[in-house]
Amino acid sequence: MEGEDAEKFKVAFRTRSSLEKMDDGYKWRKYGKKKIKNNPNPRHYYRCSREGCKVKKRVEREREDEQFVITTYEGKHNHENPAAATSLPPHQNPLPYH
Repeated sequence: MEGEDAEKFKVAFRTRSSLEKMDDGYKWRKYGKKKIKNNPNPRHYYRCSREGCKVKKRVEREREDEQFVITTYEGKHNHENPAAATSLPPHQNPLPYH
């Protein structure tokens, strides 16, 4: 995806977590916080810190069940995930334990 299509890309995840900040491998710069109507938890706004990347991220706790965090991404990164570059090659990753 490039150009306008990348900017229109939007995806949201609902994750059970007690953490306020979850690591997705990218570097983010917080640029805002807003109280949301009918939700005691604020919404946090982030931009990708990589120069030239226009991806934005919104993070908030679910109003009905505070065990869940809703993370919404808008746009598509124009660079690799920095965490992926430092991970082991596929043949060196440990096998799942059953």
